[in-house]
Amino acid sequence: MAHAPLRLLHSTAAPLSAPAPAFAVFVLDASGLIAGWSPSAAGLTGYTGAEMVGKELAVLFPPEARALEHPDRELAIAARSGRLEDSGWFLQKGGERIWIELVVTALRGEGGFITGFACQARDLTAFKLAESQRVSRAEKLSRLALVTDDVAGVAPDISLLLPRVAARARELTGADAAVVELRDGVGGRGRAHNGLASLDVRLGALLMPYGESTDRFAPQCLRYDDHHESPEILGDVCDRSGVGSVLAIPIVHERQTIGWLAALSQSSTAFDDQDASTIELMATLLGSPVAAAQAAEAHRSLIAERTRAQAAHRESEERFHAAMDASLDALFILSAVRDQHDEVIAFTLLDANRRAEELCGIEHEAFANRSLDEMHSVRRQLAPLHELAAVVRSREPVEQERRALDVNGAPRWIHEQIVPLGDGVTVTVRDITARKKAEEEVRRAWAAAEAANQAKTDFVARMSHELRTPLNSVIGFANVLLRNKRNALEETELAYLNRVKNAGTHLLALINDVLDIAKVEAGRMTLELTSVDIVGTARNVLQQLDSHSAASGLLLRLDAPPEPLFVLADAGKLHQVLLNIIGNAIKFTPAGSVTVRIVTSVASDGSVTPQCIEVVDTGIGIPPERLNAVFDAFEQAESSTSRRYGGTGLGLSISRALCEAMGFALEVESELGFGTTFRIVLPS
Repeated sequence: MAHAPLRLLHSTAAPLSAPAPAFAVFVLDASGLIAGWSPSAAGLTGYTGAEMVGKELAVLFPPEARALEHPDRELAIAARSGRLEDSGWFLQKGGERIWIELVVTALRGEGGFITGFACQARDLTAFKLAESQRVSRAEKLSRLALVTDDVAGVAPDISLLLPRVAARARELTGADAAVVELRDGVGGRGRAHNGLASLDVRLGALLMPYGESTDRFAPQCLRYDDHHESPEILGDVCDRSGVGSVLAIPIVHERQTIGWLAALSQSSTAFDDQDASTIELMATLLGSPVAAAQAAEAHRSLIAERTRAQAAHRESEERFHAAMDASLDALFILSAVRDQHDEVIAFTLLDANRRAEELCGIEHEAFANRSLDEMHSVRRQLAPLHELAAVVRSREPVEQERRALDVNGAPRWIHEQIVPLGDGVTVTVRDITARKKAEEEVRRAWAAAEAANQAKTDFVARMSHELRTPLNSVIGFANVLLRNKRNALEETELAYLNRVKNAGTHLLALINDVLDIAKVEAGRMTLELTSVDIVGTARNVLQQLDSHSAASGLLLRLDAPPEPLFVLADAGKLHQVLLNIIGNAIKFTPAGSVTVRIVTSVASDGSVTPQCIEVVDTGIGIPPERLNAVFDAFEQAESSTSRRYGGTGLGLSISRALCEAMGFALEVESELGFGTTFRIVLPS
């Protein structure tokens, strides 16, 4: 037989169930059919003569040999040459394979024609297995040398070792790809892939649990292909990733799984037992070198981390001292000194910044680790010893301002902050002498301004009272004369009297406003809070101003519930506020309407609560940039407004002050040329 021997698989190759004779003899006719079958042939193959006579010899050949036209080719060669010797696989009746040596001799009759073939078969399976084992050991030694050279050439550099191992595993197994993965937490971590990118499958995390349960002294190779399916999760990953075959084995060091080595192929029949042995051999050799490389990597990382930490510490110290020296405050770092009873009895100065040196008049070298008892110039700048010790005990920072003496003995003010730090304190000292002087000057100026303002307020209030008394007389006598009971006055004289009365009334209103604003500024505004009906109050104000609106042709409306609504307020002050706001609305509305609306809310029990009072007009409006200014004293929307419409600009300022005193809020919304809405927001 000329066909190549098949590879052995542990799952399919098995020893014969019973010893077979050394030789077996059988005869074929000229067409190749079995004509004679000896007992020795039956013992060798397991077939009886009745089962084999008349059958083709091909039934004893495995499928791959029949696909190559065996045994027809062997019979043709024997017919030509007279004799053929060959070896190959035979199939026994149970399907087991045996390696046999076959001798075929052509039988000729008269005239030299082939009449049949005499066949002798001998079982050499044991010899074949021994030979395979010898070859396997030789190949293992050869591959061992390659892997050993790889490891020795790059150890203990993990970044070079893993790629070299992956490349060698792919080369020795004929795989499409190979992967080495190390687990985390064993002094290092790493991964290397060699081969097809499509087969870069991360198997380590999936297989690590199987590595934990494997025999630490003789870890077994996991195989997945047409004949092996273990473990199940490995098959799922391979099916999703297009992997047909996998050989995977844990890398073990000191009975601990530290990683995995795997060979992968797209073919489902790519690997045999020899490849599995190779992977197992490589994993066995890799345990110690990989562990050593990981340890070296961990050591390098530790040294690098320590170097970085030291550099960071130096940089931190430099930044700390730079920040200290950049501070405008004097900074002292003190360490407590304790007695045998653990009581703080003294302090040692550990460090200080440049400002502290200037403050104390001492060079920095004189500060280092010296007791405060030896440094009187420093002691004069700091709080007494018992105060520093109290902060150490309580662990609570202290901030204070106190008087001290500078290096020349001159008095000054300092701001001192004492903060606990370890078994000591940090003391920050800032010279605030200039600030204290400025504060004293501000206090004096403020007191003077308060006195001047009080004098102004007292003067305005006194003068307002003094002016109102004669002015009331002027207005009263003008009203008396306007009655003209004796008809002694002519029309011109009556017109003059009306002017006198109107001017006096206007002046009286101005004086009242000035008096009110003076009371507000002086804080002398008094309130009499009672329950006030806001619907009735709004109606009374509208009736009072009805003549003014009628003269201008304006529509004056009240939009409110018919029933009374009560709020806590000063009735007179609320009437004054509504009179000011509605009066302004009438004054600055040339045409259209002025509406007083009381907005309410209805609770679930049906009770009605007032929310706000709105005064809405269709007048000239207020520019957006002047909305806030209208509430300032002596301010109006524009400078031309006072010239055109009159007024002092005190009404809204007084109204807002009165609203805030009663707990209300006065708001305004306006659109220039379209009107204004003033809203008194009532407390909920």
